[in-house]
Order: sequence, then structure tokens, then C-alpha cells
Amino acid sequence: MNIETLIAQEESKVLEFKENTDSKERLLASIIALANTSGGKIIIGVQDKTKHIIGVQNPYVQEERLAFLICDSISPFLLPTIEILPWRNVHILILDVPLSSLRPHYLL
Repeated sequence: MNIETLIAQEESKVLEFKENTDSKERLLASIIALANTSGGKIIIGVQDKTKHIIGVQNPYVQEERLAFLICDSISPFLLPTIEILPWRNVHILILDVPLSSLRPHYLL
């Protein structure tokens, strides 16, 4: 699925938009909710209300930091697929969180 198709969709129980990773608690809560219910995607670098793509700074650093944050903060172990997608002159992160067979997950 390409970024235009994802952005055209409305937020739902399987799709969320986040501007950035600043609110780590809210991001972790969203990841846990997806893993515990039906799985889904979190798109980082997109304004929530307007769906304007703003991208993320240092996408490779953000990807690594996010992977460590999830590893260190969620139990049992959960690591969604994190993909960096270029779009025009910015990059966005797409977290694909599967429905987990190890649920329930929780914050440590």
C-alpha cells in the first residue's frame, strides 16, 4: 500500500497518524492497543487532523530509538515492523503492529 492510499483513509482502530515521537507514552499506548486488539499501522510524520505530511527529522535515528523504546518499555517482547518511506523531500515512519499471539502486552 502506498502512502497516498494510507493518508486518504480515516483514522480507525487499525490506523493512526502521529506528527512525531515526542509523546512516548501515548505512542507506546497506541502500539500496545493495536497489538492487544486487531493489529494495525501507525504513521509517524503526518499531522493528525489535517493529514499534512511533515515527515520526521533523522529517520534512521528515530527508527533505532523507537525500536529500543519499544523493546525496553513493553512486555512481553513486541517489535513491530518499522519502515522508513521517502515522500517528496521528507521521510515518514510506518509501524506495522501485528495482532500479537503473546498478548496481553503492557508497559513496564
